[in-house]
Amino acid sequence: MNLTLGVEIEGGGVPRETVARALSSALGAPPLKGRKQRSHQTYSVGGYAITYDPSLKSWDGDRRVEIASPVFSDREDLRTRLPIVLATLRDVGLQQTEVCGTHIHVGGLSLSQALSLARVAVTEETPLIARAHKRRRKFCKPVRESVARLPLDSTPEEVRAAAGDKTPQARLMHYVPWRHRGLNLHSFLYRGTVEFRYFNGTLSQEVLDGEYLEEVYRWLHLAL
Repeated sequence: MNLTLGVEIEGGGVPRETVARALSSALGAPPLKGRKQRSHQTYSVGGYAITYDPSLKSWDGDRRVEIASPVFSDREDLRTRLPIVLATLRDVGLQQTEVCGTHIHVGGLSLSQALSLARVAVTEETPLIARAHKRRRKFCKPVRESVARLPLDSTPEEVRAAAGDKTPQARLMHYVPWRHRGLNLHSFLYRGTVEFRYFNGTLSQEVLDGEYLEEVYRWLHLAL
């Protein structure tokens, strides 16, 4: 199975424009202005998106930063390409508080496989939630049992109903309350990737690749 990976890194204390310029220098790609979020400027550099995260309330608006990676073709691709970005974020002085998280996206799954991961979550996620900083736990809640009990051949509409999502299908949106689960299946319906939201913020390749990705791949092994 050809699974893809993506990583989101939360932090702050440094203007998004400063982060964009530092990544531009490190990657040799121009910093491009993106669509504004709530009047806050975003940027794109070499496939990395530098965006505004409203949950990072420790900093003023222009210093709330989320960096979303491009799609990595596999784990080795991530190991090769991400370290320079993490080093740049450390060098530029990006800060992380207890509310910051590291989110890992897995693509290439079917809906039935995503639901199989939800069944794994019921028995495996408690230690991960316990290790999440207390201020982060409202952003990585347990998977709802009503979702984990769904048949593996359930439809997207049945998944949304079990999750309590009352948004009309034609208005499927990014910011819905049920996305704040440790295993975010709304992400699968919205963008086609299952999002693991359990992990605390890190700028360490060793932690990301050793602890965090090891856990993701362990779940994938159990589910698939």
